[in-house]
Amino acid sequence: MTAIGRALSSVLVALGVALITVLTIAAAVAISALIFLAKAAVLALILMAIVGLLHMAFAAVPAWGIVTCLAITSAAMLAVSLLRTLFGTSTPRA
Repeated sequence: MTAIGRALSSVLVALGVALITVLTIAAAVAISALIFLAKAAVLALILMAIVGLLHMAFAAVPAWGIVTCLAITSAAMLAVSLLRTLFGTSTPRA
């Protein structure tokens, strides 16, 4: 590959990773907002921190590594949301 081809490939990978990150955060925030409403802000902050740490940890890894980490984070987030929905987190009122 020429230098221009490698540079273009790097730019496309970076744009793809950025798009996946934004979509993952948006989906997680939307799910959180729908399920938890008041607690969505805390959950969104936690997810953004996790995604940020993953980006720092896997900066030298190819894009598939970052995509895999984001997919795992999203799946874990969805699982927690579903469990809280199914089993409830609020205390019974007297």
